[in-house]
Amino acid sequence: MKKVIFLSLPFLLIGLTFAAMFEVKRADTPYSQETKQMEEYIEEAAESVKPTDGAAATIEEIDMDAIQQTSANEAPSYTVEKQKGTVSVFDDQDNKVFETTLEDWNKNKDYYHQKYRIEE
Repeated sequence: MKKVIFLSLPFLLIGLTFAAMFEVKRADTPYSQETKQMEEYIEEAAESVKPTDGAAATIEEIDMDAIQQTSANEAPSYTVEKQKGTVSVFDDQDNKVFETTLEDWNKNKDYYHQKYRIEE
């Protein structure tokens, strides 16, 4: 009797493992009723959103090229802050982009001014 129990134990564990895997897979998949409810909700939301004056009716009508060109033409601006022998370069959001010594800054001033488009 003990042999039968010990021999059947691995098969029982494998069976339980497969059952758990199939249960997890089934839980991740929405039922047909849930899918239908989601589709109805999306349709209702699409109907309730109507373009106002000057708004595009569909996403396809928006000129993506114009948006990309305007964002590409806007070059970031940088500011320089000199403190106690160090020079820091900050971007528009006041994030430190670069830091060096004052000696290195003075030596390579032209390069840094071109790189960060700084005018003094």
